[in-house]
Amino acid sequence: MKISELEFHVIAYLAEHPDREGYGWAITKWLKEQLALKVALGSVYRKLAALWEKGLVERRLGEPHESVAGCERHYYKLNPAGYDAFRMACQDMKKLMERLRRSIEGGERGLGVHERVG
Repeated sequence: MKISELEFHVIAYLAEHPDREGYGWAITKWLKEQLALKVALGSVYRKLAALWEKGLVERRLGEPHESVAGCERHYYKLNPAGYDAFRMACQDMKKLMERLRRSIEGGERGLGVHERVG
């Protein structure tokens, strides 16, 4: 199953923190601080919901919390299908990085995507 770039980063957070459940605000904070991503909290919430709908994460409804105006906080944890999707995405990324490395070492040959200008 293919996942988007933001879904990849959200899953990376959950994979890096397997001992605890993640929630939108904490994940957004980590993405901004650790990966220097410019991402809105609402975007992370939508990706978490999408990952849950795809069956890649488990979701648990918590107790009402004062930081979310008394609303219940949703907690997420990566499940085996999520780990599999993450592994596949990492393998795809590894292949891309290898192609880029070869392209850089090969000079003009490139990836075959762009014509040489000049």
